[in-house]
Amino acid sequence: KIQSMSPGMSLQDSLRHNKGCNCKRSFCLKRYCECFQADIYCSDNCRCVDCKNYEGSSSRAALLQSPTSRLQGGHAGSLGAGQ
Repeated sequence: KIQSMSPGMSLQDSLRHNKGCNCKRSFCLKRYCECFQADIYCSDNCRCVDCKNYEGSSSRAALLQSPTSRLQGGHAGSLGAGQ
């Protein structure tokens, strides 16, 4: 779950998961990742494997800039054969 903003919290602190995601094979770059779906980066609370949903990730940036981005409602294919 994403925690709600309370007095004294910064916007960055309010956009974090209390629990975090548990992604194993999606690199946290698919809509069923709680963090990616909420348009926030994974954090220390997450227990994901091989995460690519972090600030400065070239994989995340390329996916979001794609004209068929999942966040824009498109149906982009996989990230590539080697990933």
